[in-house]
Amino acid sequence: MIKNIFISQPMSGLTEKQIDAERKEEINAVYDWLGNDKIDINIINSYINDHDRKSCEKSFSDILNWDVYWISHALQKLSMANILWLGKGWEKSKGCQIEKQCAQAYGIPIIKSPRNREE
Repeated sequence: MIKNIFISQPMSGLTEKQIDAERKEEINAVYDWLGNDKIDINIINSYINDHDRKSCEKSFSDILNWDVYWISHALQKLSMANILWLGKGWEKSKGCQIEKQCAQAYGIPIIKSPRNREE
């Protein structure tokens, strides 16, 4: 059985290095939590790196609300998920809250990372 996992994690105010480090921690937590011989885990690549993001924003200048634009991309990726994984600190992020609301509304199962309990 294949499980496509969408990891929802806070990104605002963090460097690419910090986001990447947190993402790796969450991926490890996913495998610790769900990994077994009967489940094939696929982590959906939902992160848009700084270079690609800045290049896109430069092309479109000021004609878009960038927060809405980027959450729309995240929701497209979420549509491929069997599970929404809420990473550490998700409750403090508007984007993560929107992803959670969307998953709830459309019946995508949600798992809160055990890392949330470390705080």
